[in-house]
Amino acid sequence: MVDRYDHTDQRNARILIVDDEPVSRHFLARHLERAGYSDVVLAEDGESALELLNARTFDLVLLDALMPGLDGFSVCDALRSAEITRDIPVIFLTSLDDAVDKVRAFSAGAVAFITKTFRHEELLARVGAHLSLLRARRALQEQNARLRAEIEAHQRSKVTIECLVDEIHSRANFREIVGEAPALADVLEQVELVAPTKSTVLILGETGTGKELIARAIHNRSTRRDRPLIKINCASLPRDLVESELFGHEWNASISVACWITRAA
Repeated sequence: MVDRYDHTDQRNARILIVDDEPVSRHFLARHLERAGYSDVVLAEDGESALELLNARTFDLVLLDALMPGLDGFSVCDALRSAEITRDIPVIFLTSLDDAVDKVRAFSAGAVAFITKTFRHEELLARVGAHLSLLRARRALQEQNARLRAEIEAHQRSKVTIECLVDEIHSRANFREIVGEAPALADVLEQVELVAPTKSTVLILGETGTGKELIARAIHNRSTRRDRPLIKINCASLPRDLVESELFGHEWNASISVACWITRAA
């Protein structure tokens, strides 16, 4: 079982040193600890390194290339083939200086190649840089995970709202008008009857009773539903100009005009 711990502080990073030479292992560990890295783990060969990496979570591996048994290249290949260790940065530490070995190391998945003997400032700089990159990558992954969760929650909410709207529409069969009163049901039945026809409809009612909603409902269920619906306040028009203002001098059957008269209480 892989353990979990806090990655927010770079100095809390867990570093694994894999080297078959005890002097080299402890020398590297002391320098890292003096630099403030308090969680440094040692492995003497490739086999024990893989056991540790499968059992615990590490942030970075310092890996010797030439070791008996599993060498560093084989260990790095194994790390890249496993999902839980694929993203761990690996820095090769080796006395090899041939270009072919460097290419082989990077092909295996190494992020850096430091030739022994090296300057400790260079090692600490490489370690710090790759730990910073790892922390930034993990922060980005966490942010992406949160965004995906928020998007999924939004989509679920949207689906729920759409289902509720569809249920309302299926019950009322009118988008803007929701209600179950017998009087409203009678009005909507009349809307259903008159909407497909070409008849002129006069809508009467007191202020606030929904005359415009009824007019829009008729338009939406008429054969001219894809055409404009023009709303006009008849009270603002002179009596002698109402007809020409509404219909002009030539009749246009493709336009719906909604007019209604407010009846005093």
